[in-house]
Parts: sequence; C-alpha cells; structure tokens
Amino acid sequence: MNLYLKKVGFFLTLLFLLCSAAAASAQMNGEAARDWSVIFRDTLQHSVLQFWIDHALDTKYGGLLGRLNRQGEPIPPGDKSVVLISRALWSFSEAYRRYPDPAYQKMAAACSKFLRDKMWDKQRGGYYFMVSREGNVIDSTKQLNPMSYVMEGLAEYALAFHDDQAAREALDLFQVIDQHAHDNQYGGYRIAFTEDWQWIRDYKPGPNAAGSFGRKSYDWHLGLVEAFATLYDVTGDARVRSRLEELLDIFVNKIIDTDTGYGRYYFRDDWSVADRDGDSKECEYGLGIPLRPGRGTSERQGHGMVAAGRSPSRTAQCLPTHRRSQILARV
Repeated sequence: MNLYLKKVGFFLTLLFLLCSAAAASAQMNGEAARDWSVIFRDTLQHSVLQFWIDHALDTKYGGLLGRLNRQGEPIPPGDKSVVLISRALWSFSEAYRRYPDPAYQKMAAACSKFLRDKMWDKQRGGYYFMVSREGNVIDSTKQLNPMSYVMEGLAEYALAFHDDQAAREALDLFQVIDQHAHDNQYGGYRIAFTEDWQWIRDYKPGPNAAGSFGRKSYDWHLGLVEAFATLYDVTGDARVRSRLEELLDIFVNKIIDTDTGYGRYYFRDDWSVADRDGDSKECEYGLGIPLRPGRGTSERQGHGMVAAGRSPSRTAQCLPTHRRSQILARV
C-alpha cells in the first residue's frame, strides 16, 4: 500500500512540475497564465477530499472503508490498515487548519476514534498494522513507519482542534516506540516488531519493508523525523527534541552521502551502508522531497510551547545555511 502511495505522490509531483512549466511557457508566449494554486486547491477540496467525504466514511463500524472502486463503492472485505486511517487523519486535520470545513473535522474525528478504539494495543501499547472492517485484529505486527504516520496524524489533529487527548496519545506512542524500538547503542530505531514488541530481525513483508531484511532505512527514519517535529510543535517535550536532534545528526553524518549528494537507503545497526544487490547504491527518486524548506515555526502554535522564538537545534548550527534550511527548517 505504501508503494502505491509513493507512486501517487510521484505523479502528483510530476503533474505539478508539468503544470508549472506550462504556465511559464504560456507567460513567455504572451498567453494568460492560469492560477495553478487555485486549480490545485479546488481539485484537492472538491475532487480528492470530497470523494472520501462522500464515499469512505464507515458509518456502521467506524473509521474509513478499506477499499473503494472508482465509483466510490466499497470493495469487500474492507480490511483497514493503520496507514490508511492515520494518513487520512493527518490529511483532514491539515486540511482543516488551512480550510476550516466542518466536514474535515468529522472525517478526522472518525479516524482518531477508530485508531483509539480498534487499533491501539491497550495492553502493550503501539498500533496494530491491519484490522478487519469490524475492527478485529488481522495483522498484529507493530511497524515503525505506519506508527510514525499515527504519531504525526495525532499531533496534527491536536494542532487543528486544540485537542489535549490527541496530544497525549501522540506522546504516549512516542514513549512506547522509544522504549521498545530505539537502538541505545548506535542510535535510530529498529523497524518492525511482533505484537509483544519482539524485534523481527529478518522482516520482509509489509509496506516499504519488502527487502529490508531487518536493516534500518532512510525512508522509515525520515517518517520519524516528520512525526517527531510535529509532536515537538505540540508538546515541547524535551525527550522528543533530544531524539529529533539525534535523528537529524544521523541524517547529516550517516545517511546523506556527501560524495554523491543523496541519501543511501539501507543500513546496518551501526549505520554502515548495508547494500544488498545494489539496493542501497541509488537514491529512490522523490524520497528527499520531505527534506524541503518548511514553514517557519512561528506558523505552528503548539499547546505545550511557544513555537516562535525557540533556539535552533545544535545540529542546525553545525550545517551550511542551505543544508540547514532544507533539512532542519521545522526544528
């Protein structure tokens, strides 16, 4: 599923670039350029988000329907992954912050409730990867990247709706992940665990993990950076900041290959490159896009901190200006 989402993201990026080129060409030819920002916003609100609002809400069992066809009709059996629910939570929460439509709040609230009631492991902590439409556990593995989506989604929900419970749930998830998944020797995090938090050393199946064979990855740690940054905006928690700075140091000093200018993909526990049949010699196109200049922190007023005016990270002080703006803009 995550591979599919990546492909969608790639084609949306390509569409944006093509549209930008078309607008520039029109201007050079003396034609009236279209306002693409308005077009994209209208498409997002009235086509993409509206489709999910009209068809995806599961009014019987909660959350969102697992699969829909092009007409918006449910495709049985309707199993629900934590990726689907958490990314929808983030999307509608972020959309509400920009365009405060009550329908977005309704969708985000449905996702938040389903995560809390059906996907959170109330005994051991963490979120199950897959449940049935009714909410019965199908895949009980605890996967780091999908759970980083949950953390970011909950934190974004807390920002959008000033919801202290969502902020606490995001912080609880951070603490559980940090307790069980953090590599206390080399830094960073291991990627996948059983229901009772036993590390899966030879983990192959699952979104974004096929072929990882237990190795640490660029992609999954990038998801954690985004989640930790948003969570820190909400809570101002010192432990979150410490781990965020640790990951940023790893990106700068371990993941980014200064000779090639891009990040290697897979790594051993000690962050040496773990190439397997060439899968870490090339960068996956588009993976570095999230390491882009972001909004200033003054635009993100969190509950537990004064977002504007906080000091830059120690990591940021060690970087050239352009690298600092690209990788650490949100810290």
